Amino acid sequence: MDSNQTTNPVLDQYLRSSMADLDSLLTPAIAFFFLLLLHWANHVLLTSLERASLFTIHFRLTLYRHLWRSFLATICVLVFLRSLADLACILPPSIVVLLLGGLCIGVYTYVGPAWANAAYLGARWAAWSGLSRTAIAPALVEHLPATEEGWEVLARQLRGRVEVHPVERVPTSVFASAALGLRRHGVREDVTDLLIATARAANSGRGHVDVECPSPKEARLPPANTYRPLLSGKSVSLLWGEGAGFTRRISRGILSLPRHLLSPYPVLPSGVPAHGLVLAFGVLARNKGLTPASLVCNLTTLPALRVFEEYSAWYPHPAKTLRGYFRAEIESAMGGLGPAYVSAATELALLMADAIAKPTVIREWLAQRLEHQDLALNRRVEVLGATERELDRLYRGSYAAMLVSLNTYRGGVGIRPEMLVFDALCRKEGVPVPQWASGPEMAERRRREVEHCGGQEIVDTLVTAVVG
Repeated sequence: MDSNQTTNPVLDQYLRSSMADLDSLLTPAIAFFFLLLLHWANHVLLTSLERASLFTIHFRLTLYRHLWRSFLATICVLVFLRSLADLACILPPSIVVLLLGGLCIGVYTYVGPAWANAAYLGARWAAWSGLSRTAIAPALVEHLPATEEGWEVLARQLRGRVEVHPVERVPTSVFASAALGLRRHGVREDVTDLLIATARAANSGRGHVDVECPSPKEARLPPANTYRPLLSGKSVSLLWGEGAGFTRRISRGILSLPRHLLSPYPVLPSGVPAHGLVLAFGVLARNKGLTPASLVCNLTTLPALRVFEEYSAWYPHPAKTLRGYFRAEIESAMGGLGPAYVSAATELALLMADAIAKPTVIREWLAQRLEHQDLALNRRVEVLGATERELDRLYRGSYAAMLVSLNTYRGGVGIRPEMLVFDALCRKEGVPVPQWASGPEMAERRRREVEHCGGQEIVDTLVTAVVG
């Protein structure tokens, strides 16, 4: 036999063993590389969406961040355990135990914080994507539809003439919308953009835009979802969003939020966690109304703050230690609206910071639209005979009612103590409670407000502290 064809059985066995060991090492290395690539691709996608101001898609995707990380971690664990099974026969037991311990620590470090933060990201979505209250300029009021369906009519007739802002864009394909849990149907355009386009079309004579949906003036019906009073030549306050014919979207107010607060783990430059501040900014971007500088909040003195904290459902209110940090941030963003508004915004942020420990409560509170002035009550009291001044007083107390509502909310059905705040404002301003507010209907409303806000003593004490 030729010597070149002879083989060494020992060498052959050694080479086979070495190749098997090399294969056991290369397979997980390649798998880990692709997992790392997927993680990096996800990071690049979210960063690109943020830079393009596609915040509705961005915020929606972050709701699944913990599930994505869990999926990657699961694959990583399976590959690691498969490789470890092949190497266990040549590795000392102590090394195997050490590798398993490192795997557990790595998975927890990668997945644990994402699951712990998922509740905050859900609350962030709710805080920034709820109904918006927008001021409609006097020149555009006549184009407001009289029904919610009228917005869909306007959107269809103006299709191609109104560009959807990047913040509000959502996927139009069935698969992408279903994957993100977003509705495909509904008006995607902003109300102001639609009304401006309607006015321009009417002024230029390029067709009648509202043929299928007569204007309120022609139909002699008030515009849908507008707060009273409706005064000639004055701006109108409109409540709109999902549930009123529109798709759900993030408020454009997100464009003014500092970049360091857009992180899944928001912190101020001082290192203070800012989760409550981000949630409050989301609410405040949507619920100001026509004259936010006139909103009432007396939480500027130490006695009033002490009462507000001691009678709170969130007592001992640990987030109060962040008041100075939050107030400085809010002052820089909204200081032009006056000290009362800054105080109300600061206390809302502090309440949100405490309530984030129970994010389900925040989502329930927002789902009931308790951050907004009660539109049904506003329209009802006008029917009962409320004057323009009395409707304004009801509006000026809307932030006080919001703060008392969240401060006493423990879950379940909630109600804003708007009539109790209205009574307190009447006493503060030295005017009698009007006749329409003294009847049995409003008496029943007050009874429900007391029942849902912790009882007579608690709600009266809190209302007095907030109103002054």
